[in-house]
Amino acid sequence: VNVEGYITDIVTDDAIDVISNHVKTGKEKPFYHSVHYTAPHSPYTGKDGKASSMHPPRIVDMYANCTFSFLPQEKMSPYAEHTGGLTRECLGNRECLLGYYSAVTAMDENVGRLMATLASLGIDEDTLVVFSSDHGFNAGQHGLWGKGNAVYPPNLFETSVMIPLTFRHKGSIMPGNTRDTVNVVDIGPTLLEYAGNFSYPSSINLAGSSFLPLLHGGRDRKREDAYSMVCMEYGQTRGVFSRQYMKAITRQFGHQELYYHDLDPNETTNVALSTGPSVVDFELSITRMRSWFSLIEDPYLSGWMLPVTGRGQLRAVTYNAAGQPNTPAFSPVYPHHSLQCPAKGGCEGNDLYDSFLSWWDVD
Repeated sequence: VNVEGYITDIVTDDAIDVISNHVKTGKEKPFYHSVHYTAPHSPYTGKDGKASSMHPPRIVDMYANCTFSFLPQEKMSPYAEHTGGLTRECLGNRECLLGYYSAVTAMDENVGRLMATLASLGIDEDTLVVFSSDHGFNAGQHGLWGKGNAVYPPNLFETSVMIPLTFRHKGSIMPGNTRDTVNVVDIGPTLLEYAGNFSYPSSINLAGSSFLPLLHGGRDRKREDAYSMVCMEYGQTRGVFSRQYMKAITRQFGHQELYYHDLDPNETTNVALSTGPSVVDFELSITRMRSWFSLIEDPYLSGWMLPVTGRGQLRAVTYNAAGQPNTPAFSPVYPHHSLQCPAKGGCEGNDLYDSFLSWWDVD
């Protein structure tokens, strides 16, 4: 189907049609509907390099006098010099900033259209609305433009992984804000508990857990435990964030990272290679993270052992008798392999790294 128009408007138009038709044909029936915007994904400018060629000029003009001083364009990360195409295009480029924020504003307007539709249909007080995202974004922070795959090996900077999470149910969830160690994998269990009495079979090892008490202004004591943590993964890059406001990041190949958020909230000083207490903190954090992954991951489908490049998945992962992928399931890695690991020690000669590259030769 070919439809002309601005993609964010088109997605919203379709969602409004689906919801409106459902209410007209069976208002008493509960429904679940996901609206997946591509915004604010690249491209941010048209072929002429102008944001107004890609996004509604009316919205782009809103930012005509914006200096974007809150987004300093930091010196390009050395990891982006050979693997960060979007960074090389957009770092220091005002038109990219105009395009990114225009995409955000257009999406915001369209979320407003959806909320107005629920109200006009008389179901806004009966409908739970959840707004979230699948990743954060660097728009100059850390010398990057993009998310975890802005560079290779992937990064887990807070700007890459922090996401908005808003629950709105008029009359049931009171307005307010809370900050806690909540993960995206907790959303599913929370929605199911919110919808009614539901319990998972004990045989299922869930990666997440419900945070329903937080939505009603209560406390979630399991998240107040000193040992509670949030684990994260992007292929061969894994990290853990603890209630002690400490983030540890490890990789199959490449550099390790450790940040203390109470002292360094912007993650500018990596102390993983320091001596003293930080060494113990790093090892303990990574050990606990590995234990968590061992409980919930499928070892045959683990991103930690697959050639995840961050450039997209092409097809389902299948294996041959030797335990190797039969066909490349992921987009190829960027060229110049020897330049992808400027960290101390590099990657060359690492058996896992060499086997990673050889997987692309499998028929």
